[in-house]
Formats: sequence, structure tokens, C-alpha cells
Amino acid sequence: MRETIGKYRVIRELGHGAMGTVFLGEDDSIGRQVAIKTIRTDSTLGAESKARFFREAQACGALNHPNIVTIYDFGEDGDFLYLAMEYIPGEDLHKTFLSGDSSSLELLELFAQICDGLQHAHERGVIHRDIKPSNILVTKTPRGMTAKIVDFGVARTANSDLTNSGIIMGTVSYLAPEYINSGDASHLSDLFSLAVMAFEGLAGRKPFCGDSTAAVLLQILTTPAPLLTNDEMKGLNPGIQGILQQALAKNPADRFSSAEAFGMALLKAKVPGWDGQSVPREPALSADERETEPLSRPGTILEKTNKNSWLAGAAALLLVTVGGVWIYRSQNKIPSQPTPPPEVSASGPGAPISAAADIAKKVGSPVQKLPPQDVKPPDIKKLGEALLKEPPHQAMAKLRDLTKQYPDQPSAYAIYLIVLIKNQDFTEVDRVRNEAGAHGITLDQMKRAYPQLAEVLSVLSKSTDSIKDQGEASLKGDPIQAVETLRAMAQKHPEHQEIQAMYLITLVKTRKSAEFDQARASLKARGMSLEILKKAYPPLAQVLALPSLGS
Repeated sequence: MRETIGKYRVIRELGHGAMGTVFLGEDDSIGRQVAIKTIRTDSTLGAESKARFFREAQACGALNHPNIVTIYDFGEDGDFLYLAMEYIPGEDLHKTFLSGDSSSLELLELFAQICDGLQHAHERGVIHRDIKPSNILVTKTPRGMTAKIVDFGVARTANSDLTNSGIIMGTVSYLAPEYINSGDASHLSDLFSLAVMAFEGLAGRKPFCGDSTAAVLLQILTTPAPLLTNDEMKGLNPGIQGILQQALAKNPADRFSSAEAFGMALLKAKVPGWDGQSVPREPALSADERETEPLSRPGTILEKTNKNSWLAGAAALLLVTVGGVWIYRSQNKIPSQPTPPPEVSASGPGAPISAAADIAKKVGSPVQKLPPQDVKPPDIKKLGEALLKEPPHQAMAKLRDLTKQYPDQPSAYAIYLIVLIKNQDFTEVDRVRNEAGAHGITLDQMKRAYPQLAEVLSVLSKSTDSIKDQGEASLKGDPIQAVETLRAMAQKHPEHQEIQAMYLITLVKTRKSAEFDQARASLKARGMSLEILKKAYPPLAQVLALPSLGS
């Protein structure tokens, strides 16, 4: 195993595939651990592979979102191309599916988070092209689960011509029909892949199966998406049937128009009283409009849909596996009509909503648009105040959902911040403030919408100053006693960066190197590197710079 890759020290191997290996590494200059994905230059396909790698690395490196793994650096080292990215300890979504430990509602939340990440990428012209469970990392904390999209290695930017014609990249079970037909993908292809993944997670089975690769592809092209059974529907709002049917539509124009719309629908399906009909959906464009209007809505990326119907796909499929890349050639025409699905009863606890029923009754016809309905929005302030009375863990989870369902409501963010502050979850406080800012909502707007937030912030400011004063008073006293006092304060206020810095100062001054190393490692694992702590409390930098005291 190599000792270094680029500027990174290699710690251990995390995994490997046909085209390269992933290592755990560390950037010693800032003490940050990274995952390093390497690709051997002699194993890549085509003379333009390097150009594609660097161009896509640049595009993906510009993505900055809590549900996308961050790319820090990329380059070439000897016979390797490499990407240095955020290291996420945890498991992939495939293992989450297999464990069976997550409820359907928790999985819906994860799928909605993936939609958030995809929306961010699509708005910046980046299409993933290989959405599947193994490319979603899941971390679990007392606050719940977080999904992060990884491996944009087969991603491409919209309008890029760097992908060789005729090469289909991605995992076969999750490929969209239009991608199979032409090798061209749009952001709607990513949404189809996510819908396959969502069906699999909720049902415990893939929607399109077969004994061979060709059989699976033929199912994707010709067989209408199945419905969830009554057993698979337990605990779910029946409206999820129509959501999945719309998301798995063969014709891209019949799907949700954006990841944002898909994610909002998934979140609404978590609400037991939801009517199953007020799904965000923009009207589909006519065939003529689609040819002249490649963007379905401002701010989202949609490449022009292939003018040929998905029914003009191939029945005889030649697939060659080359380093995990599928090569497809169309040879013969498939039948002009798909196999009719079985009749579906429109009654019973698992009955589909109108969109799914239309699919079952009208073979080959697009999902009909749901009529717009006037739905009276709830009183967000009253709803949030009711959640304040619930246990903190439940309140935080529900308020997080509330801000996602109603991202334009300052009072929702304000009440959520109050709960987080009272529970000293300051990392989440920063995330929520950034999320609100992304929707144009400032802290002042939150205070005006819910004045109690101003009171809580005032108390917090005084409390923080008081804690800092106590810590500095201890630093001026007996060093041995200061260690005991600041150790206890650091445990009581784990998110207080200045107190953590003071604690490290006492360990340096009393030469407790073992405890210093242990504390430093623990803080680093929680996202508080020495560099961050030095900025939060500059005296730490001064103490560490002293040759007689620094470690």
C-alpha cells in the first residue's frame, strides 16, 4: 500500500472496485481525515478519460450541500488519478435496507434528503447518473439519520460531450428507460433511479427484476411499475402509491419535474392525514414545447428529451462488462405497446390514488395530471408551538420536517432554533441558520415572526459570556485545579469551542500529553480541529507555539 497520495498520508484501505481503490487518508497540515478515491490511468476507458475526470471533478467540487459528500481536492499522482473527499464513517443505504432497522417513515426522510442533494446538483448542471443504494452513505446520530450522496464518478455536467457515445454508465437495475434507449441522461433520469431505490427500500424488493441483465432492461422499458402490496403499505399514507407511480413513469415528462417536487411529495406522504392528492406537480410540456423549451422550470437542469418514444427501445440487447461500464447497442424494435398490467381495485387500505389507478386502466398512456386543489395551509406558529411540548428528540425531528415542508416560513425555523438551543445542539443550529439563509430568511425575520427566539438568543449570549468568564478565571488559578475544573466544564458544554480550547491549554501547561492527545482526537471526531479551536480562542495558538510547552 502506498504511504502517500498527493499531499495526503494514507492510513488504510477502505475498499476497492474494478477501476480503483478507496483509501482513508489524512491531510496532516490541517489534521483532517479524507476518503481518497483512486483510479488507475491504465484502467480507464477512452483517450479522453483524463479530461472527463478533471472536468467532472471540478464540477462536483463546486457542490456544497449537507446531503452531498464534499470533494476537497483532486489530481494525478504517478499512474493514479485521485479524488480527496469528505470521510463519512457509517454504512451505505444498501446495508441499511438489509438490516431492516429503519422504519418506512425514516426511509422516506432519507429519500427526501437525497432529493435535496440532487436538487442542489441539478441546479448547477451536474447529473449523477449512478444513483443507487451503495452510492448513498448513511450516518446515524441521536437526532436521526442523514443521507449523503457519494461517487459522482460517473456524473457528468449537462451538455458535456465527454461521455463516449453508446456507453451506458450506472447500475442496470436503476437505469431510466431513456438512458437505456439513447445513453443520454437528464436530471429526470436521476429521479427515476431514486424512485427505483425508494420502491426497493419501502417494499424490500426491486420494481423491475429478471434472470438476466437483458431481462431487467426489457422490464424497465416495457413493464409498468408495480404497486406496493397491502403488507408493504403498512404505516404508510396510501398517497405514496401515486407518488411512486409518477416517479417511475416511462416518459420523463410524466415524472416529477424536479428533485425538489419529488422530495416535497415524499415528506407529505409522512403525514397521516394527507389527502394524497396535493402533490407538487408542474404541468407537463407538449411535444412541441419540449423541443423548443429544454428547461422545464427556472433553476433546474433538463436536457432535451429524445424525440423518439421510449417504446422505440431495443429487445435484443448486447451488454459487455468493461470495468463496471455497460455498453449497449440497439438491434431490433420492441413491440409498440407495453404488456398490460393487472387490473387494480380502487378500494381497500392499500388502494392507489387517481394517478396510479389511471396507469392501471390506461395501458401506455401518460400519468394524468392531478387537478390543482386549494389546500388551506396550516398555522405554522401554532403547529410549532404544539411541538415544543413534545420530548426534545421527537420535537427536533418533526420541526426539521416542518422547515422542509414549509421552507418559506420564518416561524418554523425560529421555533426549531429554540429547541436546538435549549438542547445545546449548536452544530445543527448553524446548519439550520444556513438553510434558512438559502431560502432568503434572515435571523431578524425569524425574531419578528416569533419574538421568543430573541429572548432565547439573549439568554444564550449572556450564558455563553458567563461560561467563558468562568473558564478564564480558572485559567488564572492553580494549573492542577484548572485541569479538573475545565475538564468538567468541557464535558458539560461539549459545543463550547472556547471552553474546549481552554481545556487543551491546561493540558499543555500541565504536560498531560496523553490526555491532550485523547482530547484532541475526540474533538476532531466531533468536527473541532485545532485550527478551528485556535480561531475560536486565539490564546490556544500562542500556547501551542511555545517550544517549551507545545506538543
